[in-house]
Amino acid sequence: MKIVIACISAGGGHMKAAEAINNYFRSQDPDLELILVDVLEGSHFLFGNFYSRSYSFMVNHAQWLWRVIFYITSQKNLQPALNKVRTLNNRVNTKNFRKYLIDTNPDVVISTHYL
Repeated sequence: MKIVIACISAGGGHMKAAEAINNYFRSQDPDLELILVDVLEGSHFLFGNFYSRSYSFMVNHAQWLWRVIFYITSQKNLQPALNKVRTLNNRVNTKNFRKYLIDTNPDVVISTHYL
């Protein structure tokens, strides 16, 4: 069985979660084909850099901004519009990852991040 575990390298928590999942599956069945993929590596250069740097900046220097963004994006009445923006953003910036999944044809995909 081929399993792709997708994560992003921004921050570190998503990568650590992906590594823990990878290690768990490897310990349960060493014959599994496990592939750990950083989705940002295949994204557009500007998007990957902006995403990684803005996240790190907000977490380290502007937690208030992170709280504001989290609050706004958690509002139920904004979800329809936010979902359209997320979908467009993800389609544009994960084109290479989608192609990778088609080419790799995994049996299972596990993602530790919404992207």
